[in-house]
Amino acid sequence: MKRLLIAVGAALALLILSSGCGTNGEPHKSSLLPDSPIDWRSWIEAAFAEARSADKLVFLYLDPFWCEPCVRMKEKTFTDPRIVELLSDNFITIYSNSERDPSLYERYQLGTFPSCLILTPDAGMLGGSNALPPDSLLVLLNRILDIKKSRPEVLSEQSNRLEQDYRETVARIVPGRPSEDIINNTERAILSLYDSTFYGFGDQPKYPLPEALRFMLAAVTPEDLAFESQLTNTLNAQLSLYDTVWGGFGRSARTADWLDISYEKLLDLNTDLALLYFDASWIMNDSSYAEIAAGTLDYIWNFLRPQARWGYYNSQRGFLRDTTGMEPISPAAYFALSGEERLQYGTPAIDTLVYAGTTAKAVSAFLRVGRALKQTEWQDYALATLDSLIATSIARNGAVRHQLIPAADLPAGLLPDQTAVAAALIDAYETTGERNYLTAAELVASFIINSLEDRQLGGLRYEAGIKNAVGREQVQIKPYIPNSEAVWLFTRLYYLTANSNYQRPAESTLRYVVSLPVNREDIRLPYLASAYMNLTRFPTLIVMEGERNDSYQGLLDELWQNYYPREVVVHLGPADGQQTHGLLTFPKSVRPLMFACGYDTLSTSIFEPENVHPQISRFLRRYQISR
Repeated sequence: MKRLLIAVGAALALLILSSGCGTNGEPHKSSLLPDSPIDWRSWIEAAFAEARSADKLVFLYLDPFWCEPCVRMKEKTFTDPRIVELLSDNFITIYSNSERDPSLYERYQLGTFPSCLILTPDAGMLGGSNALPPDSLLVLLNRILDIKKSRPEVLSEQSNRLEQDYRETVARIVPGRPSEDIINNTERAILSLYDSTFYGFGDQPKYPLPEALRFMLAAVTPEDLAFESQLTNTLNAQLSLYDTVWGGFGRSARTADWLDISYEKLLDLNTDLALLYFDASWIMNDSSYAEIAAGTLDYIWNFLRPQARWGYYNSQRGFLRDTTGMEPISPAAYFALSGEERLQYGTPAIDTLVYAGTTAKAVSAFLRVGRALKQTEWQDYALATLDSLIATSIARNGAVRHQLIPAADLPAGLLPDQTAVAAALIDAYETTGERNYLTAAELVASFIINSLEDRQLGGLRYEAGIKNAVGREQVQIKPYIPNSEAVWLFTRLYYLTANSNYQRPAESTLRYVVSLPVNREDIRLPYLASAYMNLTRFPTLIVMEGERNDSYQGLLDELWQNYYPREVVVHLGPADGQQTHGLLTFPKSVRPLMFACGYDTLSTSIFEPENVHPQISRFLRRYQISR
């Protein structure tokens, strides 16, 4: 793994800074390491008070459950007697699961996993590294201790400078205005980063980037084949990460040619890829992509469903720690086996925690793909998950609990959780027509507007505020990707409710994201481009009216059999007279009807399933609603 070293004085390299998210409410309660010979503390003020009292530095270790180098480091480096003695005598040691306590990872991470950081007793950054063997970590720790002893002013200067740089980076805003330049810049970035030899983006390691591919997918139409070759090549190349036995995608490839695979499977990445390949199957007219999407959701269904009968587990490791008495086997050799042969060795461990944001993304994927494939079991489970989430994990003010199973006394109201849960609730409303899901989505969105929106400077904060905040948790942050994703949430709610109050946060959030300093070759640009297109291009607005019966469902079933850009489905329900939605007026009808809609224009009534796609397509062409 490529290492990232951070300098203390002249000895180490400078830290790469990153902005990110935090939590609000109670102090962090980390899942500690009970088998470790090191006394790991939680991230709380008491640990830093102890460091100040004892005149010790702080060693912070951040990792996720699925990370193989992290497990090796805990088993090898943190059991080395020299490391145990040095850390125990000279540092206050703090551990945090980066997915359970995301504010720490987003504020202190070093770009990849694990992150090993040395902090001052006031939680100021001094230096750190990613995965290190014992000898290398000894060198790093001893150099810092030598400087602390001989030139303590160097540590103070280093920490002050890094913390000042961090705060300036977070606060820096350059006025901007949304324009078509966003699309042009994103297209240039994609072409610049595209690997024309092995496909995908960049050199190595290679990661699947669903949002970049989704942006490219939006540019592919029968009339415009922009990015078609790059998109097809990349969709096919990253299938090297796909497990043809159990389904699902590994996280990345260590080499540019996609062959040296990191086999861990993350819930959120797999749900994103399932939706991407399913949409690609329509647009690229390739049914094999739909099979990949279904196989990916099959993997989640078979491996990542809790016994609690709702929710979805967060990840599965890509390696075995215990081969039940058999000879050790490498991940590559294990995943080359058949399913039956794998089971003889056992299965990689699964993270049995359930988080709101990743579970909500899975709900969206199972609903959207499940309704098209008529997989009622997938849909029923996804809806049961949302029902349980509404009952147990959404507060009266709309704040969503971060960890769902087992229920934990952790802070609520993280922006990614809020946007993902609200989006899943909207997907449930569009799928079922049940108004309670839309009501719950509006409640969750209201928390974002009331508690996370920065009305003065623009943008959405990652948390409403952290009780007993320590170090960088005291800095309010409004990260790029969650803000970009919130634009579509507010836009969808505007079209679903015809409530113009959702237009303002959509527009102001987009203006804020545009103002953030992002390199013109930053691979995050597709998030901004998608936000811009979602706000400025009219959606495929479908309105249903009438009683929910077999005829009504027949129209919906046919709707789900096709792909439409930025689809939004409104259910008006039955009425005795005309109904309105925004500027639109719908005729009274005794039978279920479907309409494709513009801002103030309706298609002719659609009441037969066989007419759904022809009439919607004709309407979209007429009013130039394009992908």
